[in-house]
Amino acid sequence: MKIFNKLTLILSLLCIHTACYGTFFDIENLRIGPNPLVQGKDPIIINYVASLPHTAEYFVYTSTGELILTKKFEHNIPSITHAGECQFILLNSLAMGRVPKQLYVVIIVFDSGTEKIKKKQYVIVK
Repeated sequence: MKIFNKLTLILSLLCIHTACYGTFFDIENLRIGPNPLVQGKDPIIINYVASLPHTAEYFVYTSTGELILTKKFEHNIPSITHAGECQFILLNSLAMGRVPKQLYVVIIVFDSGTEKIKKKQYVIVK
C-alpha cells in the first residue's frame, strides 16, 4: 500500500509539473514596420516571436473598414510561421506604392491548432 501511495504522489507531481511548465501558445514582440512607411519605397515587414508553430492569417483594412488584402500562411513555414522569431515581408514596396496614403489596420489571427490569438496593429502610409 505504501508503494501505491508513493507512486500516486509521484504521478500527481509529474502531472502538475507538466500543466505548470508545458508550452502554451503565445505571440510576443509583434512589430510591423517601418511605421510610418514611405509610399512606394518601404515594404511592410512583420516581426514577432511565437512559442509554437502555427498558421497566420493577415487582413489589411483601410481606416473606413474596406478590406484591401488577405493573406494566409500555412503551418510551420521557416521564418514565417515556425516557433521562434518570425520575420518576413508581407507587402513589398511595389504593392505599397499602389495604396493611398492613409492609416491602415492590420488584423492578424494566429492559430496553433489548439488555440487562436488575434492581434491588431496600425500602419501609417505617408
